[in-house]
Amino acid sequence: VQIIAAALMAVLPMQVWYAQEGRMYAMLEFLALAALWTGLTRKWFYFFLAALAMLYTQNYGAFYLAVICIVLVVMDFKSFTEIATAALTAGLLYSPWVFVIVSQMSEIGGRYWIVDASAGAVLKTIYQQFWSSSMLRPGIVGSYVVTFVVLILGTIAATRAGRWQVLALAYLPFAIAWIVSMLWQPVLLFRALIGTAPFLYLIAAWPWSRYDAVRLLDRRTI
Repeated sequence: VQIIAAALMAVLPMQVWYAQEGRMYAMLEFLALAALWTGLTRKWFYFFLAALAMLYTQNYGAFYLAVICIVLVVMDFKSFTEIATAALTAGLLYSPWVFVIVSQMSEIGGRYWIVDASAGAVLKTIYQQFWSSSMLRPGIVGSYVVTFVVLILGTIAATRAGRWQVLALAYLPFAIAWIVSMLWQPVLLFRALIGTAPFLYLIAAWPWSRYDAVRLLDRRTI
């Protein structure tokens, strides 16, 4: 599963495109992974640094930090104090920027690159974590079908395997962005959701966890 997910990470258009850009999206993805890894390994000072850097890298950093903290607390409630202290300290140091965000969003007012938050827009945003906007018109329908069939099968497989953490990290940021869009104004930006991509690729690769290559080889040998 890890090998397949890593291969997808290396070749899918979403990753290739933003790996070549000078903007913050690839770094946002890296910092989301860094925050998760430092939290899982209980390196709390580095978790704080990754969280703070993630917040200042892109506004969506707050969504990722919230989901990562939920996952960490559920997995290791004994570390609640450390998790909360690091996250709240990062949030406090980021708080002066909130006034800028409010001003910025009032000026944007749902225009420019911000799209609507309908069900179709959410599905398109998930699809774009794989293909970005690179698919030629003749292949769009087929790529949508393949992407969501694989994701549905992977979600079922990951659910049966009890990998709720991967599912949460893949889908909860979309849910938060949708809720904010419904309660405030549209903020659903596919580029900023790139931090979900590694976990979506794990889900897409998950059905292969049921593939027993050794057993198949034995059958062929027989």
